[in-house]
Amino acid sequence: MSSELARIYLSNESKKRLKNYAILNNLTMKEAIDSLIMSCIDEDGRPRSIVISEEDVEDLEEIARMLGVSVNEAVSLIIKTVKVLYNPFLTLAEALKPIPELEKIIHSKEDLLKKKIKS
Repeated sequence: MSSELARIYLSNESKKRLKNYAILNNLTMKEAIDSLIMSCIDEDGRPRSIVISEEDVEDLEEIARMLGVSVNEAVSLIIKTVKVLYNPFLTLAEALKPIPELEKIIHSKEDLLKKKIKS
């Protein structure tokens, strides 16, 4: 990826946060800016991130602490849980099984559905 000189003016608080992000992730300031832009904005300039309220952030942090995982892992677990609970192929009894077992059940039911569609 080529690069071109661009001057960016930041508020003191933004610069402080960017510097902390760079240090935390062992990046140069340029790498930190690139990382944030590439992860937050798609090719068409649309946001790729999700904005949530401070209250929801606090809830996610609490869930992460309860589970002993990072906030990102907690979000991933929440998504998987909702996908399982609202999966139309599962019965309630199946939905209450552990996630690894559920994944097997879902895959087998999806495979059966694909076979029915093909025939």
